[in-house]
Parts: sequence; C-alpha cells; structure tokens
Amino acid sequence: MEFKHISVLLDETIEELHIKPDGIYVDGTLGGGGHAYHVCQKLSEKGRYIGIDQDADAIAASTKRLEPFKDKVTIVRDNYVNMPKVLHDLGIEHVDGILLDLGVSSFQLDEKERGFTYREDVPLDMRMDQRQSLTARDIVNEYSEMELFHIIRDYGEEKFAKNIAKHIVNKRKESPIETTGQLIEVIKGAIPMKVRAVGGHPAKKTFQAIRIECNRELDVLKDSIDAMEEFIFFRRNALKAKLDSELLTSADGVLEEEQIRILEEYFQTLKEWHIRDIIDGYDRICILFAKVCAGRRELLKRTKKVLENAFLFLEKCFGKEQELLLFETELTADDQAGIFISSYGCAHYFQNCDLLLYQKQERELQKECRVILEDKD
Repeated sequence: MEFKHISVLLDETIEELHIKPDGIYVDGTLGGGGHAYHVCQKLSEKGRYIGIDQDADAIAASTKRLEPFKDKVTIVRDNYVNMPKVLHDLGIEHVDGILLDLGVSSFQLDEKERGFTYREDVPLDMRMDQRQSLTARDIVNEYSEMELFHIIRDYGEEKFAKNIAKHIVNKRKESPIETTGQLIEVIKGAIPMKVRAVGGHPAKKTFQAIRIECNRELDVLKDSIDAMEEFIFFRRNALKAKLDSELLTSADGVLEEEQIRILEEYFQTLKEWHIRDIIDGYDRICILFAKVCAGRRELLKRTKKVLENAFLFLEKCFGKEQELLLFETELTADDQAGIFISSYGCAHYFQNCDLLLYQKQERELQKECRVILEDKD
C-alpha cells in the first residue's frame, strides 16, 4: 500500500518556521515527507534537513519523495525522543527549527495489518515501530485488570474504563484476545447499549489508550519536552553569543528572538496543562499555533491597508509628483519593505513602479537630446 498522509497546517507551518536558505531543520516525525518537501524547496545548497521517524514504511516513502533533495537531506530511523543523540552523532550543535507532527498517521490507520483500526478485524498490533517487541495483544492479554483500568481511564478518558477492563480480563480467561474484532466485541459488551447508540464508535477511546501505552507516547512526549527545553536554553545562549559577536543583523536577531519566545511559550503551556493525552496536547498546540497565524494574518491585512492608504494620501495631496516618487524610492531601497511587497503585493506600488520607469526613461531621453543639441552647437 502506498504511504499517503495529508500534512496538517502545511502553509502555516512553513510560514512560522521562517526558513533560512542556509539553515538546519529537524523533522522529528518525518512521515511521508510532506512538510519536508516544501521546506527543502526553500533551502540552498548549504541548507540541511534531518528527518527522523521510527516507522519503516514512512522511512521508505519519505526517502523516495525527497530524492530530489538527497544532497541536503539526512533520514534516520529512530524515535524523536532521541533527537539530541541523533544530532550529536551527525556533528550538529544547533538547528534553526524543529517540526513535530504528533499522533498516528492516516496511513497507519488505513494500513489494516498494523492493527490500529477498529473498523477491520485484524491481529492486535498498534506498534509504530515494528522493531519493538511489545504489542497491543501483549497489553490486552498480560496486563492486570488494575493496569488496564488506569490505562483506559487516563489515556482514553473512558468513563466505562473499569467495566471494560473487567470484561477484558474475564474474556481472556476463556481464550486469548487476538484480534481487533474480538476486542471490539468485548468493549461493546462493557458499555450500555443506550450509550453506544448516541456516541461515536464504542472502541475509539480504548483503542487510543492501548495505542498510547503500546508506543509510550506520553513518556516520549515528556522526554522530548525536557530535551527541547534544553535545546531552547542552548539556542538562547547561542543567539546572545551571535549578537555579542555581531554575527547577526539586528533584524535577524529580532526574528530569532521571536522564534525562541514562541517555543518557550508552547513548552511552558504543555507543562502547565499536565497533559494526559498526546492527542489532546497536540490539538491544544494546534490551537495556539492557529491563534499566532490568525494574528499574523490580521497584522498583514492592517499593514497592507496602511501601505495602500499612504499611496492614496500622497496621490490625493500631491498627485504623481516628487513626493510620491520619493516615497516609492524609499520603499524600493528598504530591504524589509521590498520583502513584504514582493511576498504580499501592493497594487499602488506596482502601478507607480511603471510611472517611475517611464519617468526614468523620459529623463534619460531628455539627457540624450541635450547632448545631441550641444554637439550640434
């Protein structure tokens, strides 16, 4: 089956990474390489992209997709919790951005043999990394009733967790629970029919809980948060050293400071929330990220409006005279203004660019005419 996964918040993610052509970026959940492909398009020959994933199918798919960028891409099969070691082994001391797309991928859900789905009757597995020994079958058949209860309650937030754990233990006394279909029937028997009739799939929360336990998702996330807090600390120190050594312009320094501030805000929020569910944590970070993007879109809208109004004011007060020419020239000469206009456009700017070009050509022709007339005299 072809590895297919839709990259979430693709445009917003690419924008917020503030990609530097010569930068180094790390993708801790490479997947099919969706985000990676778009980042690599913006990297120069000096840029690097480190992709990490524990899923063999994802590694194969991303390797194929990122073939055009193989000179700047390094793909490592590992868990993102080991990111510091991976970077150390590659001789990388600092990076310019980190990307994590948490949770199970659509491919893993669709590939029924992986045992994540509750829509097919297949062997219980749920391993994101096929190299690990622990499977969902082991958890269902070997964990104690109390352990199952805590997992289903805490990771699945299932209010019938106690009854589901009891039914699982009673069923496996008769024979091992081997497939997703068998487990689903046990779960159905533990939930009142009137509740099953109005909610979603009755096995959804229990399957989520077992998957999180099987792959140590919360432990991995916690370890990653600790590692990334350390990364932020070193990145802030590196920024200070660059500014002290005048290796960064003030504008680049402001941009990097803002990136670090956002990272600090996200990780502090994760800690304060005391997240029990990796999906919940991911969803909440998405909400924060969406707010940042919405704020940027509103600021962009206001800035474009101010710029257009400035042109309208000058045209109304002075017409297409020297004042408008000076304003246009200043915008053209300013690097940040140039980047903004080339990225987001400004109708009046481009209209007046044509006027400036015409006026420049007119002056050059007048100069040539004067030279010709002087030669005749």
